[in-house]
Amino acid sequence: MNLFPKYPNKYFVETGTCTGGGVLKAIESGFKNIRSIELSDSLYEYSKALFKDNPNVILYKGDSTLILWDVIKDITEPITFFLDGHASGGITTHNFKFEVELKHELRQIAQHPIKTHTILIDDYNGYQLEGLQDIILKINPDYKFSFDTYADLYPGDVLVAQIK
Repeated sequence: MNLFPKYPNKYFVETGTCTGGGVLKAIESGFKNIRSIELSDSLYEYSKALFKDNPNVILYKGDSTLILWDVIKDITEPITFFLDGHASGGITTHNFKFEVELKHELRQIAQHPIKTHTILIDDYNGYQLEGLQDIILKINPDYKFSFDTYADLYPGDVLVAQIK
């Protein structure tokens, strides 16, 4: 299943590259400008090798709670964000609180002059994520919320915030 074609923008920005699954789906969906951030050294190197021949993909090594603004500040068009930079066990790196990470990421998105981005938050139902919708509504009170599915195992697990 690929939910990204439903939320097209010129730019796709992901937090949490992991093994590149989101980037691959973004490519399949026709995004021409893809940026993804990964904290883990080994996962970053893996994805860097995987996408080395794709000029539409730019990978960043770092903590999305600190560098997301630097990744998006030069973009002058709406972005489809896929916020998925959290520990999932196994090969993922860090053990921060997902809610805290998301708040840092959303605050960086709020700095952006464009206020009509599409924001997809993966694994929304798996965590106690209070107050995130309020932060998004401060970016733009016209955001509408719905739920969608990224992986069939977890239907309705992606919070979608978009201007309709």
